[in-house]
Amino acid sequence: MHATGIYAEVELEKEAFIYEEGNYEGIKYDTKAVAGSDELTVFGGFHAKHRELIESILSREEQTSSPFLDRLKTMEVCQIILGKELS
Repeated sequence: MHATGIYAEVELEKEAFIYEEGNYEGIKYDTKAVAGSDELTVFGGFHAKHRELIESILSREEQTSSPFLDRLKTMEVCQIILGKELS
């Protein structure tokens, strides 16, 4: 993952390194310790993303960090691509 002045290398089931502002050795993080759980659904971020979606549906307001409508557009593009591959 990259952003201005920072990047990360992540091995989700083990560790992550954050490199910021010229620090080429990086800071090492244990992904499970940071997440506070050994459960894949938690340390993998799946639980939080699912919770976001459920809260959006229940409140009828967009509350997700990646809007549901964007996901629908992505699925439509995939269907178009797959449809072209199948013909």
